[in-house]
Amino acid sequence: MDSVAVAGERGKVATLRRQQVVRPTNILVGVRARPLSEVERAADDEDAWIYEGGDALWETTVDGEKLRRYAFDYAFEPPTGTSQVYASLGVPIVEAVMEGYHGTVFAYGQTGSGKTFTLMGAEEQPGMTVLAIHDCFQRIERAIEEQGAEFHVRVSYLEIYNENILDLLNPSGGARLTIGHDPVSGPHVKGLTEEVVLSYDRVIEILRVGERNRHVTSTRLNMASSRSHTLFRMVIEAAFPHGDAFAHGAPHPCLNMVDLAGSENVKRSGASGQQVKEAGHINTSLVTLGTVISKLVEGAEHVPYRDSKLTRLLSSSLGGNARTAVVVTMSPSGRCVPETRRSLQFALRAMRVVNKARVNEVADRAALVEQLRREIAELRAALVEGGGGMVVTKQGEMVSAEEMLRRMHEYHEQERARIEEEGQAEAARADAGARTASELAHLAFAAAHAVAKLEAAPTAARLNCGTSIRPSATPRREQELSTARDPTRSSRRCAPGDGREGAATA
Repeated sequence: MDSVAVAGERGKVATLRRQQVVRPTNILVGVRARPLSEVERAADDEDAWIYEGGDALWETTVDGEKLRRYAFDYAFEPPTGTSQVYASLGVPIVEAVMEGYHGTVFAYGQTGSGKTFTLMGAEEQPGMTVLAIHDCFQRIERAIEEQGAEFHVRVSYLEIYNENILDLLNPSGGARLTIGHDPVSGPHVKGLTEEVVLSYDRVIEILRVGERNRHVTSTRLNMASSRSHTLFRMVIEAAFPHGDAFAHGAPHPCLNMVDLAGSENVKRSGASGQQVKEAGHINTSLVTLGTVISKLVEGAEHVPYRDSKLTRLLSSSLGGNARTAVVVTMSPSGRCVPETRRSLQFALRAMRVVNKARVNEVADRAALVEQLRREIAELRAALVEGGGGMVVTKQGEMVSAEEMLRRMHEYHEQERARIEEEGQAEAARADAGARTASELAHLAFAAAHAVAKLEAAPTAARLNCGTSIRPSATPRREQELSTARDPTRSSRRCAPGDGREGAATA
């Protein structure tokens, strides 16, 4: 991807983002209408929609009269550029990821409506995925320069084809990949290739390899119709300095960019043979996705995430631990109104789903215990020197020594409870979890004992110590990076930019 084009698009994004409002809990939804295609114009199709105020659109009659209004967070009329779509829907998700939250962007819409073009773009107009990767690495570089942080980034790329999960970075592997679940990171694919990356350019190379390996075909509605759902994931582990060492708890978020295959009317698309089977699997999984959304809106006790591999992988992003944005793409053609109407109804339901995102951390438990020990030792040393009096925290707040120890005691209790809970969820590491919880309980008791002694201490002292603990992720050695797979495999599908879905029309 041309770096000049990316820089130009990011400049537009910076200006546009100053006017945006972010919704941090509900799924963020925007609708993007592409221009009429050459085929549609040749058939004398007309735009059947009226766009209003940047967040709504009207379905119209054949006479141009307003019939039904649909309102969303954003509504992008043609020929809105991808940079503006990214500024509204992508930047809030990237910001959340860099703050430690999981983030997901997925594109939904009928076949040929411009989903893949919106996410992957073209040389002259980078897609949301490319802009998001570029944005993340810019923020990483600033954190390294300004905060002395360390980062460990890895990426993976998969597709769900006929309900089978395939590794786009190792298509010749032949292994049947299955879905597992981690109590912290959520659903993941066992055995999926993960590439360790050091730069934006390397990620783009990997992205191109994955795109070449996707299943695509030509139909009447789309010259390069995606026959599978794809999920590109970038995991970002960060470690920030804490005193003389790195903190022992680090943000461990992931950015998911999901390109859903389009719903397809087999009669209109002219699908036959294998294409009919593919369309059947695509439509079935999209129906399940719609059912999941509906159940979440209804507040149902059971949500059928496990009814398809797509919804199982997206379970954290739908009503779970993630910040999520959906871009619904549509053709403005009057002939596509029934399909577009269904897409907009899906978007309206998705807007009502509330996610419960939290900062995701990976804790090095042994290091966490050691950090807590050091803090207890500092407090005891202060007691010996005089105890009592006022304390200045690292945030510059002046509190009493009693208050400082109370906070420490409360924090240690919370950490002990959290690790006990994680230990129960991770049966394979139950012994280690129990030992850690026991040590934390001992430290909490030590803090409580220190509080009791301090209450009786008569003299004043000033203590400069912090109250926050962030366990660090250990960066992998550079030797390991050199062994990462170089994905220079032969193309078995299509090259990026060769008739990508919607590219000729969006």
